[in-house]
Amino acid sequence: MPTAADLMAWATFYGLTFPVLSDPGGTEDKRYDPGDRSRPSYVLLGPGR
Repeated sequence: MPTAADLMAWATFYGLTFPVLSDPGGTEDKRYDPGDRSRPSYVLLGPGR
């Protein structure tokens, strides 16, 4: 499983400006997208700027 530093490096490399997380078991994915395993997907977890 990637560390927080791994995720930060990956996001920086690809120029991502939104938060990323490691979800190997799909726990968070299932909360916001139950029954669907289509990719890619973006999930808004809170209000934006």
